[in-house]
Amino acid sequence: MRWFDTRRLPCRLLLLVALPSTLWLSAAAVGGEPPTLPALSGHWKKSVSPQQDARRTKSIEDATADLNFIVRGIAQGRLEKRSTASDELHIQVARGQLSIRAKGKHWELPLNGKPQRVANGDEEGTVGATVDRGKAVIIANGENGRRTTTFTPSDDGKTLLWTVTIVSERLSKPIEASVTYRRVNPAGDAAPNSTAPGPSK
Repeated sequence: MRWFDTRRLPCRLLLLVALPSTLWLSAAAVGGEPPTLPALSGHWKKSVSPQQDARRTKSIEDATADLNFIVRGIAQGRLEKRSTASDELHIQVARGQLSIRAKGKHWELPLNGKPQRVANGDEEGTVGATVDRGKAVIIANGENGRRTTTFTPSDDGKTLLWTVTIVSERLSKPIEASVTYRRVNPAGDAAPNSTAPGPSK
C-alpha cells in the first residue's frame, strides 16, 4: 500500500487535502458479487459553474474562520487547490473495481466498502469505496479528518455530479464542494442537451 504526495499543513491538518495522488489497492480484496454502475463509466468533462465555484470558496472561508490568521491563509490556499475538481475524468467500473484517471494520475479501489490501510511516512489512514444508491462513494479517513467523495451519474447518463465533503476537528464547519461534468462521447464532444444545474445544498 502506498500513499504519495500528501503534504502536512500547520497544526497537523493532515487529511484536509485530498485523496492520495497515486493509490493502488489489490483487486483480491473484493469479495462477493461485484457491484456494477454502468452509467458512471466513461469520459467526463467539467462544466464551468461560477455558482459552484463561489459556494466552494465560501465553504472554505467559513470552515477556516476560527483558525489562527497565519495558519488560516495557508490552509485556505491548499484547501482551495485540493478541492478543485479535475477538468476531465476517465472512470471505469468493472469486476468490482473503481478506476479513475485525472490530472495524469490514476486511482484504483475495490468497491467492497472495506477500509484499506494506507500510509505516508509516519502518517496513516484508511480509504474505502462502495456503490450506494446509484452513486460511487469514496471515504478517506486520517488522524484529523475525513474526506467523502461521491460520483453521482444522472438518470439519463449525460451528466455526473462530483461532490466532496471534508470534516475535521480543526475546522469549525465541514467543507463542501460540488462540480457538474458532462459525458464526452467517443468523438470527443460533450453529450448534447446536458447543462450544469445550479448548486445543490
